[in-house]
Amino acid sequence: MMNILLLAPLTNAFDIIIAIVRAGKTLRKITIQDESHHIIEITLWGEKATQIEKEGTIGQAPAITSTIGRYTCIATIEDIHEYRGWYYVLCPECKNKAYPQGNNFACVDHEIIGEPLFMYSINTIISDGSSSIEAVFFNEAVTNIIHISCRDMVIIHGNKNPKVLPDMIHSIKKTSKLLHVNMKKDRTIAVNRAEDTPTLASTSTQSLLPKTPDPKMLTIKRPLHEPSGDPRPATQRPKQ
Repeated sequence: MMNILLLAPLTNAFDIIIAIVRAGKTLRKITIQDESHHIIEITLWGEKATQIEKEGTIGQAPAITSTIGRYTCIATIEDIHEYRGWYYVLCPECKNKAYPQGNNFACVDHEIIGEPLFMYSINTIISDGSSSIEAVFFNEAVTNIIHISCRDMVIIHGNKNPKVLPDMIHSIKKTSKLLHVNMKKDRTIAVNRAEDTPTLASTSTQSLLPKTPDPKMLTIKRPLHEPSGDPRPATQRPKQ
C-alpha cells in the first residue's frame, strides 16, 4: 500500500507515462480523477515509481491511500491564475478527460456524440486575513458562487476559450466566502463547496429576552372605599 497524498480517494487512473530518470532519480507521472471527476496529476519518485505499470492499470483503482483533512473556513479570494485555465471537459460515457476534435470533443476511448461535460477548475490564491494559500475551486464551488453552470458559461454565454477568464468569474475576486475544503499535507487545498458568509444578527440581547417589569408599574393605587349611600364627598358629609 503506497502512501500517496491525493485530493480525494482515487477511483480511476487513466494516464500513466513510462518511468523516466531525472537528476539521477526515477519518476513516473500519473493522471487520475477522483470520485467527483476532478483531474489530478501526481508524481511518484524512486521505488514507488516502479510499483505501478501502465499496462493493466488504466481504468483500475491502484492501491494508493489518501491522507486528507476536511475543513470549513471563511476566506477571501485574493487572485485567480488565469493562465492555468478555468474549465476542463469530460466524456459523458467514461468520465475521462476529453479534448477538442473538429467541432466536437473526444476522449481516448469514445468519440463524443452530443454534449460533453464541462467542469469548472479555477486556480486561486485565498486568504483568511493572516496568511495566503493556493486553492483550486472545483465545479460545485464555482457554481455555488456565480449561480451559472459551467456548461451554460461555455455554451450559452459563449466563453469557449479555457484560457480567457469570463468577466463573471473575474468578479469573484476580493469576495469572501464560507468554503468547504480538502487540505493536503503540503498545504494546498481543493474547494469543493462555497457559501455566502454568515452575518451576525444585529438583534440585541434585550430584544431576545423578555423585559423585566418595573416594580413601580405593578403598584396600582386603589381609591378609598366610599360608602354607597351618600354620593357626596366625605369632606362634605355631616359628621356622625
